[in-house]
Amino acid sequence: MNILLLSAGRRVERVRLIKQALADLGLDGCVVAADVSANAAALQVADRVHIIPRCDNPDYPQALLNICASESISAVSSGLDPELPAVSELRQRLASAGVLAWVSSPECIKFCCDKRQTNRWLRANKFPTVRQVKLGDGRLPLPVFVKPTRGSASQGVQRVETEDELAACESLPGSWIAEEVAIGREFTIHTYVDLKGRCRIAVPCERLEVRAGEVSKGITVKHRPMMELARDISERLPGALGPLNIQCFLAGDGSIRITEINPRFGGGYPLADRAGAKFCRWMIEETLGRAVDTPFDAWQDGLTMLRFDDAVFVDSGAGTSFCGGGTRSRFSQVP
Repeated sequence: MNILLLSAGRRVERVRLIKQALADLGLDGCVVAADVSANAAALQVADRVHIIPRCDNPDYPQALLNICASESISAVSSGLDPELPAVSELRQRLASAGVLAWVSSPECIKFCCDKRQTNRWLRANKFPTVRQVKLGDGRLPLPVFVKPTRGSASQGVQRVETEDELAACESLPGSWIAEEVAIGREFTIHTYVDLKGRCRIAVPCERLEVRAGEVSKGITVKHRPMMELARDISERLPGALGPLNIQCFLAGDGSIRITEINPRFGGGYPLADRAGAKFCRWMIEETLGRAVDTPFDAWQDGLTMLRFDDAVFVDSGAGTSFCGGGTRSRFSQVP
């Protein structure tokens, strides 16, 4: 059973988790990784690798289908926000080729990847969230966070304290929103939605330290109201599938406010996995037609993750071994 990880980038931990899941299930198979750059760290630890066009390139759909055919792929996963719509639109073509794309529906991705639409959906469904306006169309009391309408990894996000700072932001090119500053402890809730649309687990992780938009230190917190809220959101999302991460703040009075919904693995997912939320294993099992049967709260409370920098070293003149034996060039360029 071969699994394709798209936009491999720095997701070395994800490659290792998929490999471990295959081994734990006693399955023969490979982790195939694809990226636009041969210098992506995760490519160096995958079993097979491909260089693929950017997701906005017209050649991208056929390139993805070619990889799936040539590598006998059973399931596809992507972790990059800009790529999610492209993969989601290909779900039916991939399914016709016998490949299960672990990506939510185009409708779900469309509004989850747009902060304005996410906020409207949360309000329409009476979920607790923050006040938000399109930058230039209204004002909120300062301070506020200014964010690009479509963005990820905290890119472009800035806290605005003064009217002069706000005026400068209003001249920024593109579409931006202003959002009230939520008070309290910041959490990412990792949830998994199975093929029947049921949320099987919700793991709140407090974001103790964040670097470049990704959690570097975190701790699992078994907080039942957050867990139930995340389950409700995950199951009400139209066409949600597989891993989601929900960003929220927990105030001192116990109130919760949701700020974002990301229809993909969160950057801090390895903490949830180590705590017992085995998303990679469950995706493989469901792809094989097996049911996921785990209690909703069967994960370790109070587990802390302390990340550190690591490196992958590459001998550019060496070949590499692949499933099925033999040696091939390390990289394959997909036409």
